[in-house]
Amino acid sequence: MKTLIKKILLFVLALSFGICSSGAENVFLRASIMGCVASNNVPEFISLISGFGDLYTNNPGVYFENIRQTSSDLRPVTNDCSMVMLEKLFQMMLNNKNPNDMSLATHCLDLERDAILGFFNFEPIRTNSECMIALAKYIGKIRCLRIPNYENVATGSPGHDILEKAGVMSPLNLKSPEQVSAYANAVQMNKIHLMQDRYQLALFESDKCLSFQLLHSCSKLSKNDSFVHEIETDAQLSAQEKSRMLKGF
Repeated sequence: MKTLIKKILLFVLALSFGICSSGAENVFLRASIMGCVASNNVPEFISLISGFGDLYTNNPGVYFENIRQTSSDLRPVTNDCSMVMLEKLFQMMLNNKNPNDMSLATHCLDLERDAILGFFNFEPIRTNSECMIALAKYIGKIRCLRIPNYENVATGSPGHDILEKAGVMSPLNLKSPEQVSAYANAVQMNKIHLMQDRYQLALFESDKCLSFQLLHSCSKLSKNDSFVHEIETDAQLSAQEKSRMLKGF
């Protein structure tokens, strides 16, 4: 009963300060997490942050705002419990499955890149070998999705060749049903190509930014052969990248 009253009070407090505007259920979750942080309740904290999961694809904006606010709740990291909570939050964020929808996946990548970079403001993340291994796995996943030497495919004037062949300036002047259909298909395919271009750009930017952070942080850590091998393998490092990690920047 006392626990329930405490959560209700936290819920009212959260509403009063406008912690989250995405609905009472999410505010209650946030308030409960604040209670866990205040009481150093690591098991319940881990259980609660798992509730963020469904938001990743349903409402990524709210998902990453919850991540940001929760990491802010843990600042400054003053004890072992808050350190464990921060590490678990970081590792959980890196384990999300990529959405099948390319446009949504691009949006999630952009938000996730910013969120990961935000965690590098915390020394316990930068200096934690397990967190760096988790990041290496994430980077490896990104590199598997990248198309090597990718060049943009979308064009600013889809179906131009069809119009040119028909001798007209506008698709409204196309006469043949075959030409109309071909033009519509060209426009639709260009939309798909544009989404792919944006997705590959997001993958490239995440790879570039996060690989730098990984190598820079790992170069400052104590490294044994097992750790080096795991980072190299999981992140699919090149020989040059491995050298930078070992020798520093």
